[in-house]
Amino acid sequence: MRKRILEEPSFFKRRTLVFISLLIIVIIAGITIGITGAFFADEEKSANNIVQAGTFDIDGEGTFVKTYIFTGIYPGKDAEEINFTLKNKGSLPMRVWMTIKNVSNEENGISDSEQDWYDINGGPKNDVDSAMVYALDVDGNLALEQEAGITVSQIKDYYIGLVKLDIGITPPSYGILESGESIIVNQKFYLPVATENWAQSDIMSFEIEVLARQISAQEPIKQLSFIQNKDTGDDWALIRDERIGVLKYDSLAETFNYDFIGRGLTVGEEYNLIYYPDPWGNSKTVTVLSDIMVADGKGEVNNTGQSLDAGDLPIINDDNYLYGAKIWLVRSDQLSNTNIGSSGALSWGDQANWLFDNWPGLIRYTQSTDGNPSQSQTVYFNDLNASPQFGKSPYDDYDYDLANVSFTYDTPALSKLSGTITATDLKPNMTYQVKFIGKPTCQYGSSGNDSASEYIGYKGRWTCLDCSCSGASCNRTDAQYETNKAKLDTDSSKECIAGYLAWDYITANDFGDVTKTIKTTNSYHVLFCSGGTCGQMSNGQLSIQDPYPTCAPNDVNGQIERFSCNGLVLDDGDYDLDMVLTEESFHQNTYGVWTTVMGTDINFEIE
Repeated sequence: MRKRILEEPSFFKRRTLVFISLLIIVIIAGITIGITGAFFADEEKSANNIVQAGTFDIDGEGTFVKTYIFTGIYPGKDAEEINFTLKNKGSLPMRVWMTIKNVSNEENGISDSEQDWYDINGGPKNDVDSAMVYALDVDGNLALEQEAGITVSQIKDYYIGLVKLDIGITPPSYGILESGESIIVNQKFYLPVATENWAQSDIMSFEIEVLARQISAQEPIKQLSFIQNKDTGDDWALIRDERIGVLKYDSLAETFNYDFIGRGLTVGEEYNLIYYPDPWGNSKTVTVLSDIMVADGKGEVNNTGQSLDAGDLPIINDDNYLYGAKIWLVRSDQLSNTNIGSSGALSWGDQANWLFDNWPGLIRYTQSTDGNPSQSQTVYFNDLNASPQFGKSPYDDYDYDLANVSFTYDTPALSKLSGTITATDLKPNMTYQVKFIGKPTCQYGSSGNDSASEYIGYKGRWTCLDCSCSGASCNRTDAQYETNKAKLDTDSSKECIAGYLAWDYITANDFGDVTKTIKTTNSYHVLFCSGGTCGQMSNGQLSIQDPYPTCAPNDVNGQIERFSCNGLVLDDGDYDLDMVLTEESFHQNTYGVWTTVMGTDINFEIE
């Protein structure tokens, strides 16, 4: 079983979910005022793995978020489907996007074949989203074909437009859902037969967010676009095959920031990503967005972390200026500096090696003059079903499913992450540590983030995830982490070590509710009830009472692990972590241990 930090300084275990095979639980995770109407049912039993989620209505700007859980999945199982209709019942035209976010992968017991794979390959693997292939169809338009093999992990956390932006069709589609119009969204998720037995019976949970904004409002920053292989005849129809490009980009930033994945390309061929302004013409001047990319032995290119000063896209003299920019992938031998066209004319002899704008069609990028702007994000916490739970009866087996906890923050952030945590129905007057926990690839495979785990480890502490240990015996020093990191993966003594950081805290009121602004200002060892003085190791203000000790919110503070009080600064970079709440015992071991009870995935950027 996968283990993570449970207590300070031991571990927690993710919630074990046991469901009937083919059952998909659908939970309303949050609704922002502005979207109303017939929402999805709370629970759907799948028929032939299909969730017919009905219709939900837009009546103004807003966000609609729901949680889905796939259980009983295995390689080769029929695709799971999530289908719904989106209708604009308001009086104003809207733009609408969708994103898959807060993806979590879990064990659901370990089958014999799964254990055999673990025995051969050295331990657990649970990153189902890295193998789960995603396909999308909107109103009968193929947006992403299953044959391309694009996985959930490759598209999660980015918004995709649900209305096509394409002025080359009749009538033109401007990416707008007009008043009274509706669209049908069909999504498929499946594990290919080639997925190995590590994925047997595993669980993948995630949220789908639908975002509606007026056409004059700022678009979401993190967006993606599929550029695909097309028939270059009269209809420019999408060819259903493995050839595809996935462009993930910032729609508003100081520079044009993007990641690009190319699949199904010619092995050894050289390619460039370009912006092509209309009108059409041979020997056209284009904007070259990438250096030469060479398709590897699998016919793939992976061009991540790119940033260039491209100016606004599209440019003002583009025929598509009011709508967006065409982004293509072309063979490098068709380029001469910023001119496309060999000897003054384009060569269409091998157009299968070119990829063209497809869904949602054209893109828009605006160059910010104020640096990279922040965008608000919200994550929602889940009950981790940790045991033992801190406290005496009636709180020794408290059901954290009753609690609702969310954290809203802005990203990118400068040096420190801050935001508002809002919680209801926690344990009354309980204090909770707020922590980040790393997701090293030794535990998460390709969906892990070693850099982020290391960032917070050097700011906080380290723990061994796969060791036979408990409590303080799981802790590791910087030197031990570095020695372990230098070992070969084939070394049987190599441990899976994650960084973790306790950086703030909350205390619930008499009803178990709390709203507090929290910030990554301190690196704490543990908390004390010291009268609110940072760094003090005193419980002089502690109230000892059954079923657990309590401390007034203004009297809580922490023992510093690193740096001085208020001296924590996070390194620049992209963070993909677990964010958790841990019950604070204030060292009163009679009442229990430090138990981590709720958690969520969180992604943010520090610059």
